[in-house]
Amino acid sequence: MFGFPVSLDPDQLAGITTRLDQLVAQATQIVAQLKLLNQTEAKVMSILDDLEKEVGTNTDVRGSIEQLIQNMTKAVENAGADPRRLQAVLTALKNNDERLAALVLDATPHDPPNDPTPPADTTGLPPG
Repeated sequence: MFGFPVSLDPDQLAGITTRLDQLVAQATQIVAQLKLLNQTEAKVMSILDDLEKEVGTNTDVRGSIEQLIQNMTKAVENAGADPRRLQAVLTALKNNDERLAALVLDATPHDPPNDPTPPADTTGLPPG
């Protein structure tokens, strides 16, 4: 009817029961590893979202600063007042442009140092 003998001797039944227990244990381990993998993925995605926001913020700030300096420089150039005074202000603005850019770069988070130590395995999966 089911494709296997209707009567099993105790040794066969014990062997089948042992194998089923092993399969259940393996399935339980797989489920635990999949849950851990899912949690790890959620953490990584959260970190990625934060990084994307930070990059956008840094790009916006840098662009705003650059635009401000460019606008100020043009305004002074277009003022048409005393050429010596204008040149002094223009020079100061251009010098501050480099200094301000350096300050922005210093305040911008940089990549972590290149650490040759591989990250710890938190997946619980066997290597390979």
